[in-house]
Amino acid sequence: MYGDNQNTEIVDKLVEIFWPGPLNIILKNKTSYNYMLNNSDSIAIGCVQNKTMRRFISYINSPIAITSANISGNCQ
Repeated sequence: MYGDNQNTEIVDKLVEIFWPGPLNIILKNKTSYNYMLNNSDSIAIGCVQNKTMRRFISYINSPIAITSANISGNCQ
């Protein structure tokens, strides 16, 4: 697991309803990838809806790191 959250039941329900789709879940970072995260203590996990991207991720059999569309620290 890449992240940790105190509200597991809520996260599980949101994932069940909205994934794949436009929902990212922000969790406490449990990885050693700080160099990729600007030394942040949080990580966003998502499941893209785009079928081509989902096939690519399945093909490489690995999660991928992508940037968000917003400015860091700004949710809009």
